[in-house]
Amino acid sequence: MFQLSSSYENSLTGKNSRIDSIDVLRGLVMVLMALDHCRDFFHVYAFQYNPEDLRYTTPIVFYTRWITHLCAPVFIFLTGVSAYLYQQKNKASNKEMAQYLLVRGLILILLEITIVRFAWRFYIDYSSIGGLVIWAIGWSMIALAGLIYFSRKTILWISIIIIFGHNFLDTVNFDGNKTAELLWAFLHKSTFVNLSDEFGVNILYPVLPMIGLIGFGYYIGKWFDREYLREIRTGYFLYMGLGMILLFFTLRFLQVFTEQYSYFFYLDGNDIDLGNIFSVKNKIVVAFKATMVFLMENYGDPVSWQMQDSFKYNVMAFLNVTKYPMSLFYMLITIGPAFIFLSFMEGKNNFVTRILKVFGSVPLFYYVVHLFLIHALAIILAVVTHLDKMDKILKGDWKALSVDYGFSMPVVYVIWLFVLALLYPACRAFARLKATKKYKFLPFL
Repeated sequence: MFQLSSSYENSLTGKNSRIDSIDVLRGLVMVLMALDHCRDFFHVYAFQYNPEDLRYTTPIVFYTRWITHLCAPVFIFLTGVSAYLYQQKNKASNKEMAQYLLVRGLILILLEITIVRFAWRFYIDYSSIGGLVIWAIGWSMIALAGLIYFSRKTILWISIIIIFGHNFLDTVNFDGNKTAELLWAFLHKSTFVNLSDEFGVNILYPVLPMIGLIGFGYYIGKWFDREYLREIRTGYFLYMGLGMILLFFTLRFLQVFTEQYSYFFYLDGNDIDLGNIFSVKNKIVVAFKATMVFLMENYGDPVSWQMQDSFKYNVMAFLNVTKYPMSLFYMLITIGPAFIFLSFMEGKNNFVTRILKVFGSVPLFYYVVHLFLIHALAIILAVVTHLDKMDKILKGDWKALSVDYGFSMPVVYVIWLFVLALLYPACRAFARLKATKKYKFLPFL
């Protein structure tokens, strides 16, 4: 949700900007986000089953949900990229940039637990608070405020260690200690922590993997400096994206292979020379097999690929990676395509990219308004079809609706396009207002 206003301002004046591709990519994932939220509120089975539950879902429902996986990680990644560009553009010192990131992060956290929370629920209830995506972006920006004091190379290594290593922590639990549970939920475990009989915290987006992504984005931001020719930069993006997708497929197949043939890696009597139990050979065999068992059970994604009854469901199972918290596989298969998209978007200026740039130039405004709009439209539909249950619906209990509420996926897609058509003029007007720089607080939005 962190954006540069200059790229849209340049587009209004007819000047080409090197960073228009960032707004286009951000606009794309925001458009996809609206699709996911339209599915959340309008699909006939939205409140009946998880769209990624292969026992009940269909390909169109699954892939509608799956394509929107790009949204959260790409937002975080571009937040890091834009932070670097903002710092370079304004020649801000690390201290000045840290202060800006800290203030911006705190604003986002406050918005999450107030305005955004109300947009999701349409009623005020603080028996619990939720850690959703705006919350996580805010905390990751606060973390970046500390990271920027390190060198770029150090930031890169910290980010890589987090991205590639955080899944080793999946088996760690702190059950019984509320303080440790809350801290661990904040960092890594997506869960609800009941702090008392009247209050709890529901962390949907743990921040640790997001800190890795925002730091990685900050490092990549330098590739947009003038010293990098467009051809060099786009080449980097293309090969980086292809490499991440290839790594995803390689690790995913390796995970399946090691699980399928796990009996190769469990110790038996033939592995140990009992006559010389402490021999180097025994130590190597034990270490290798223990490492392989640990990797296949704990690395990359906590949910392995389970074979299905048909090819199309096998593909869906293969792609069905963990979002909460973001697994390594999840980040590879979302950030990889984002890099490829960036490589092809530089210098592109057509009807579609111009629309996406409008949405991408005002991300926080778009996010808040689209939630209120979609939720309000869903309330209208509920009034028409389930007036007798409005007392529950207005308290956020959408599961009280029966299966005769909602529409098929093709109709959901039509509603999505209608929502985008309503959002476009509002976003364009707000972008023009921001470009005037008339109000000093608008850059924070």
